[in-house]
Amino acid sequence: MGSSVSSETFAQRNYFYVGGSYVDDGTGTGNDFMVGQAYVERLWPQGGVRQQYSLIFIHGGAQTGTNWLNTPDYRQGWASWFLNRGYRVYIFEQPSRGRSPSRPGDASLKVWNPQYVEKYITATRDFQLWPQATLHTQWPGPTSEASTVNALAKLLPLSGPSILVAHSQSGPYVLAAAASQPPDLIAGLVLLEPAGPPFHEAITRPGHARPWGISNTPIPYFPAVTIDPTANVPTNLPTATLSVAETAPDRIGMGLTTYMMQAEPAKQLPRLEEMPILVVTSESGYHSCYDWVTVKYLRQAGCKQVKHLELAKEGIRGNGHLMFMEKNNLEVAALVEGWIRSLTIFFSKFDVHEGPKVIHQVPADSIVPSASSTHQPLIHFPSLSSYIIPRQAFCSHLITITTPTYRLLSHPICLSSPRYPRNELIFSFTLVLSSSTPFSTYTPVTNKLSSLLAHLESTTSLLSSSSPQDATRIYALCEILLEDLNNYSETMIPISPSDTLNIKLFPVYPPPPPVLPHYVPLSLVRLSSLTDPNWDLTMQRILPFINGVHSVAHIALLADADLSLVRAAIAHLLYYGCLLLLDIFSFGACYAPTAEMSSFVADTETQEECARYVARLESGLPGETERRIEGAELVGLYCSFRQGQTLRGWCIEHAEVVIALDVRRLVSFGVVKGFLYRVHRYAVAVGKGEEEEQEDWREDREENTVEKISGVEGEASRGWERNHRKKGGSASLDRFLDGTHSFDEICTALGISERELVARLKSRGDVHIIQR
Repeated sequence: MGSSVSSETFAQRNYFYVGGSYVDDGTGTGNDFMVGQAYVERLWPQGGVRQQYSLIFIHGGAQTGTNWLNTPDYRQGWASWFLNRGYRVYIFEQPSRGRSPSRPGDASLKVWNPQYVEKYITATRDFQLWPQATLHTQWPGPTSEASTVNALAKLLPLSGPSILVAHSQSGPYVLAAAASQPPDLIAGLVLLEPAGPPFHEAITRPGHARPWGISNTPIPYFPAVTIDPTANVPTNLPTATLSVAETAPDRIGMGLTTYMMQAEPAKQLPRLEEMPILVVTSESGYHSCYDWVTVKYLRQAGCKQVKHLELAKEGIRGNGHLMFMEKNNLEVAALVEGWIRSLTIFFSKFDVHEGPKVIHQVPADSIVPSASSTHQPLIHFPSLSSYIIPRQAFCSHLITITTPTYRLLSHPICLSSPRYPRNELIFSFTLVLSSSTPFSTYTPVTNKLSSLLAHLESTTSLLSSSSPQDATRIYALCEILLEDLNNYSETMIPISPSDTLNIKLFPVYPPPPPVLPHYVPLSLVRLSSLTDPNWDLTMQRILPFINGVHSVAHIALLADADLSLVRAAIAHLLYYGCLLLLDIFSFGACYAPTAEMSSFVADTETQEECARYVARLESGLPGETERRIEGAELVGLYCSFRQGQTLRGWCIEHAEVVIALDVRRLVSFGVVKGFLYRVHRYAVAVGKGEEEEQEDWREDREENTVEKISGVEGEASRGWERNHRKKGGSASLDRFLDGTHSFDEICTALGISERELVARLKSRGDVHIIQR
């Protein structure tokens, strides 16, 4: 089985439950059961989220969410692989499965016996129950549907725009959820051998099933269907039985002789019309007999963006139904991610006889399908051709075309020369992205491609050449570029002996939060291992002082660096996920637990991690004895924090245990994990007259003017501050007394202690102090 240590990815983790409802337990005592709730495990990549969409993994029948964590032979699972690629991952366990509690006697529970698993999952070639079963070589080792759909609907608003990755039994659940949820919550569906085929079972237990076509639960069709309230099935969704030999001769001998579809005219699924859907089918699994029918049904129902990824046709062979756990599971994952980050490239130019014309397109048939293709094009090229190959005045400029589903980036070029028909050559190299994809990353790519191709045409006539060899070179350029950008986000393509195309897509991170002088940066990585002699000098000077203790202002003082430059350097580290910002640690501060405390109470692993982190076994005090704070005691300590009690008072109250732990680490751990928060104090001036307000406005205006003239941020304000301190300092406080500036911020800005600040506020007599 290989090593006993799994190559898991380090990640931040928490969990929660979604969905569910209370029902009477039937005993007549008035007690209730919670049923239908689903356990969700949320994982963040340790290096920060780098991808736009989250991934929600939903397991199949008689399985649990552990399927996604690793493989039977202890290799990396899909959850870790996608975390490494920068995705936020949610692992969803169906109600009454795994860690989603079940109600005793729940008839929806399903358990597979070992014989069933061997026949249909792990040892299919030994039984040969369908033609492709003999091809299986990759196995590495010797619930209520309505409640699942409901729980998924509860999860989606929490996860944000996500791609749902469903296996087997969960396929219909995901389709039903996507067909009834707002489209902005679901960015796409990845269906790994979804339950099928439509309207009946095949191979494993033939018979009628899925009365809603692709689901056992209601799906909103158009025109609407009527429902039999007693059986919850549609009464006007007519079916037609078709012959494989007559309608799909290329599927003869693959396990089916007939299949069922909607009778024409088919009802449509409007919510799925523009939904990107990927159906993945293994070479040897029993779904290879009929997944093509499911794909055909979805297209019949109006789903325009359905792609059928048959692994054998991609050169990935020997897989069965649990492809994501088998020997080559990461090869399959790479194909899936390539679709998630899908990019289409096409090259077009103006033809003097036909007008704007697509010359090369990758993938094939994606823009202008061939006569024999059944693929639905991504766009209607004739409608957009005048923008892709525009008039000369619009050439040499970036052009963005947005449709409801896609965004096209083009940089058309017009070259003038007597050697061209009509003395001009107009061409464009166009990228097609999802409309929700941040396109700023791809803008330089479009510009660079256009300028490079213009250079090649000027020197070698590559684009205007009628040579088949040159046409092959352009197509190969499109193909390599697409594959490398989708899979690796960078490429290096030799074009000629003297020209090489180098492109890298840099990830787009959200802008960092404001870096204020009183914040305390805490490193999440070993910063010393990242340093480079060519780094910015300010960055090199501040790194030794980033220790989770010094504030930004204090770091600037210790490093003898300008505060504005220090803030910019820390913002840079925040942008790349190297830091967290904390509040200043003070024994005079107050802390209180958050709602996340319930997660800490139930998570023994986090409790053990906390115990190791906060332990202080050598305090150096007389009579010291080694003592370890256990999980239950830690929970009690964290729950004893409360508003109105300072950390100093808390330490006195728990003096007998404080000697055995590091209080600073205890507080920091709780704040970083999110189940403890700092209670800040704010000052609000009351009863200020109109003349005082006008005087404050004049003083602030004078201060701002001096700062602008000085040209050095902070120097003028410090001089102004010193002058006003000599006068008693009351004017310098006025701008902070609006209830939006915490004591930490005020003390850092004025360079005074909290005790001095409180004394000044009391001397004024017109200030209220609030805590929140």
